[in-house]
Amino acid sequence: MCQNAANITFCTCEVKPEVIHNKNSRRSAKSKVSSEKKSYRWTLHRTIGLSEQSMDGLLIEPDHAFTTELTAENMLEEMNTRNCFDFDYVPNAGDSFGVFENGTGKFISFIFENREWRIGSPNPFTHQVEKFNSGSVRFEEE
Repeated sequence: MCQNAANITFCTCEVKPEVIHNKNSRRSAKSKVSSEKKSYRWTLHRTIGLSEQSMDGLLIEPDHAFTTELTAENMLEEMNTRNCFDFDYVPNAGDSFGVFENGTGKFISFIFENREWRIGSPNPFTHQVEKFNSGSVRFEEE
């Protein structure tokens, strides 16, 4: 199945990983990981105000694509065209949204500003956010 943003849904459902039952489960799991299709999770945060704490640290920059079809620009176009969530959701200014590729540390980040989603995120050193919702990414077959 091709994974692209044109058929993407951000589900609040949980996608359960396949369980391997085998005497040689370590060997089976190792070979299974490379042939497994990639899976993605998402998290939605709401900005609740300015941070009252001062922080030092490094900011990890988000990626711009997971695959040639699944890019930040393609997801952004879908998110600004239709409701890609499986629940009633009206974004507020400052809401942030991240999509994460399981097991790799790669992520793509968006923020809602001026009545539309754009690529970016709130500054974690100046803004306080709280988790609003999360789930799995589902791809519909065309």
